[in-house]
Amino acid sequence: MDYNILTKKELITVIKDLKTQSYDKSRDIFISNISHDVRTLLNSIYGHTQILSKDKFLNNEHKELIDKILDASSHMIDLINEIINISKNVGIGKLNLSDFELNTLMSNIYSIFESIASSKNIKIVLNNEFESGFIIKSDKNKLFYILLNIVGNAIKFTAKGSVILNCKKNDKNRVLFEVIDTGIGIEKSMQKEIFDNYVRTQESNDYEGNGLGLAIANKNLLALGSELKINSIKNVGSKFSFVIKCQKSKDNFLSLNENFFELKEIKALKKNNELFILIGRKIDKEKSILESYLSSKKIKYEIFDKKDELLNYLNNNNIDMIFLDTNMSNKNSTDIIIQIQKINLKIPIIALTASVMSEDLKLISQNFTNYIIKPYSFSDIDQALIFFSGKEFEFVDNEIKEDKNNLINIANTQLKYDILKYAKLGQYKKLSQLMEQIDNKRSKEILKAHLHNYNFEEIINKIKEAVL
Repeated sequence: MDYNILTKKELITVIKDLKTQSYDKSRDIFISNISHDVRTLLNSIYGHTQILSKDKFLNNEHKELIDKILDASSHMIDLINEIINISKNVGIGKLNLSDFELNTLMSNIYSIFESIASSKNIKIVLNNEFESGFIIKSDKNKLFYILLNIVGNAIKFTAKGSVILNCKKNDKNRVLFEVIDTGIGIEKSMQKEIFDNYVRTQESNDYEGNGLGLAIANKNLLALGSELKINSIKNVGSKFSFVIKCQKSKDNFLSLNENFFELKEIKALKKNNELFILIGRKIDKEKSILESYLSSKKIKYEIFDKKDELLNYLNNNNIDMIFLDTNMSNKNSTDIIIQIQKINLKIPIIALTASVMSEDLKLISQNFTNYIIKPYSFSDIDQALIFFSGKEFEFVDNEIKEDKNNLINIANTQLKYDILKYAKLGQYKKLSQLMEQIDNKRSKEILKAHLHNYNFEEIINKIKEAVL
């Protein structure tokens, strides 16, 4: 462009556009780098926790704690994605509808804040009318972040007393959520303003935060066709509530979870199946999550970091599959792929990447068979092996075998009725405490296994059998 022929007004417009483009580019690079670094670190936390969860010598209490770390890590991954979308001014108004179990989402929220509330000597209560196994259709991530912000705020601004989370059926197609606290409260004059970005009450300035929680929650609610309502009295407490309309799931608004796809966990290779995998990554002392996983399944693998090592493996072995960390030694992964394809065009190459920007993923999709985004779960590896290795596997049977020895035997009648009561309420922590009082070891194991899977409906059925 010849800037000499532009008028002053046109030149000012061009300069503004260039500044905007430069800012957008710098912002995207910053977001990409932050996301990459956070995902890389979270991959280590998430991966090693998964390895720990497979330890056969863990007691039930430690298993529950590890499950909470895994749940929180999983939600943190979604939160990172949401932050990226918000930072790029996308995602707030966009809905991603899916079928999900409301009871599990509510239990996860409760579990996240349970220990925080306990550390402040605050009682947190979950009152959930919905039984385990019922499915609604809405935007799961948005609903999770809405509750995360509102419940988090309630606990933050409550020094003593309680925080109550209610989940009720409002009418045929709507669910009512309420968060009631005994915290510092909000003056009536401020009750509309607190939904604006960075706005805080004078009392809340003594607490950490930047005044974005309720603003983000309300924006997400607007996208869901709802709004956040508040009823608060200063120094007495607050009640936040909202109603969301849910689309029909199958034939009913709420329906039983019958046809959910569940990826089976690989136990081992089937007899007469051999699998040899190459892993391209930076060589260091620490064993990668992928290596730990493959070792646990007794799957043969080798690591390469240099071109000569790669060529040697490809020329002298029958390689079935390659996992390539796109961050290995700062090398160009495209060059590595070219070297591989010169020898074997058909070999599946799976990228392990911490990049989530659409431009990066588009480039990865063009060069790789598929990709796994960090932090990844063992089920992600399972899926890659099942779909791309061409091998047959034996799978772990996670179902509880039903036989005559699985009848529940609880001598204490009151304990049976207490377990039944809290199973109907979906109270995970309370049930865990009650089950520790069961004398019959086998009965305790059976009920704990169902609780571990948030299968409150089966706990109810088992206790009803025992009562009858």
